[in-house]
Amino acid sequence: MREDASAMIDAEERRDLARKVLGAAPLRVGSLLVVRGLAAVRVVVFARLFLPSEIGTAALALTCVGALGVLANFGFLPSVIRRRQGSPEFDDTAFTLSLIAAVLVFAAALAGAPLISRIMSADLDAYIRFAAFLVFAVPLSFPRVFWEKQLDFNHPSVARAIPELASFAGAVALELLFHLGVWSLVLAQAGGALLAALYVWWLAPRRPRLALERRDARELLGFGTPLMLQSANGWVMARGDNLLVAFFAGATQLAYYNFAWQLPMTISALAASVDSMLFPVFARLNESRTDVSRLFNLASKMWAICGSFFGFAMIVFADAIVLVLYGPSWAPAVPILRLMSVSFVIRFCSGYAYDNLVLVRGRTRYMMKWGFANTLLVMTLGLYMIREGGAIGGAWFWILQASLFTPLLRLPLIHQELGSFEFVGHVWPALVAGGLAALCAHEVRLALPADAAALATSALVYATAYAGVLLLLDRRFVADTRRLIAGARS
Repeated sequence: MREDASAMIDAEERRDLARKVLGAAPLRVGSLLVVRGLAAVRVVVFARLFLPSEIGTAALALTCVGALGVLANFGFLPSVIRRRQGSPEFDDTAFTLSLIAAVLVFAAALAGAPLISRIMSADLDAYIRFAAFLVFAVPLSFPRVFWEKQLDFNHPSVARAIPELASFAGAVALELLFHLGVWSLVLAQAGGALLAALYVWWLAPRRPRLALERRDARELLGFGTPLMLQSANGWVMARGDNLLVAFFAGATQLAYYNFAWQLPMTISALAASVDSMLFPVFARLNESRTDVSRLFNLASKMWAICGSFFGFAMIVFADAIVLVLYGPSWAPAVPILRLMSVSFVIRFCSGYAYDNLVLVRGRTRYMMKWGFANTLLVMTLGLYMIREGGAIGGAWFWILQASLFTPLLRLPLIHQELGSFEFVGHVWPALVAGGLAALCAHEVRLALPADAAALATSALVYATAYAGVLLLLDRRFVADTRRLIAGARS
């Protein structure tokens, strides 16, 4: 990155970038709220429509296909976005390579279905072979890259919401009309992916063609292969613990484990969606370390406030959250939720947007190496902790993982790219505010009887204490918030 004035993005362009991102944020967040709200409804509805064995079989088949599908995701979309001087030939090559990867993975899924069934001790062949068509969702969603490169995030937001909405409605309709059981769930998932693909190809500003330029292919594979391997590592980190919990502790503990993660996952998905909107902006500002640092500091503050407020709230009110959302029978999920919330706070308050720095600089090999280290950690220490402690052991592992990789991975990378830890000054007020507010709310809950009025009072104390401490420690919070609101309105 160069610091000379010629490399600086002019003020008008920065304002234009801010307007586009902030203008798209309401629809992106709104669509995610709808999808995650629907996910909560889905849990209740599916529990009444399908047998647990049907839900488990469909989930297992789709999870196995999802694991294979990771191999078809070579990160070609970020490759196209980060390339400032794009060309139709480069874009067409990226699409063609994505399609070739999907065909190879599809063939592997068809051939490997019997082996997967034997390993999982379940009759999954037919479901896996049909669900294998879902690997084509990656190349079929490719045209949305042209929207995102132009900082048009509205259409991609709709495209991401369509599969969730369609798969839920389709599964309910198929089961009510035809009573297909597992097939209702699998067919609906495929139908949702197809509708999303039709939307993208119908409205995208450009439709890629089949073409293969050797020089472009080398560049794409050089950037994308480490990213694909990192995605595989990420899948192990995100799903590997589920398989371990199911294997060592059984389906009931897995249910507690998954339900405890529902709320943190919803907030994380919202944050990841908004954070992904920042990547094209980081790519535009990549030539100026000063501009990148400013954006990273602002993003770090935003995610620290989000993570500390919701994370500490989940720690204090975990019992009430589980009781209201899931009912008394899910009480064993309370300690799991509390532990998972601790790891949630650590991740959000330690430079959550660091992955944007990696992608804009093309340092995918660096992430790939750390991804392998993370996978090794899951399959060794994570396996041991889950084997010994079940779902609780898995929750403790998430805290350990976040505590290890923050000082070993995130902080060194941030310092290498930005030259300082300036972002810490933007993060600590939110962290302190969350901790003090949680302490106040906890003391109120201890002092009052366990009823709805006491819960409402402690929640009010928490929100008031958080806002008061944050405003006291971060004098720029009000000004930054006004600037963001003004940018969104404009």
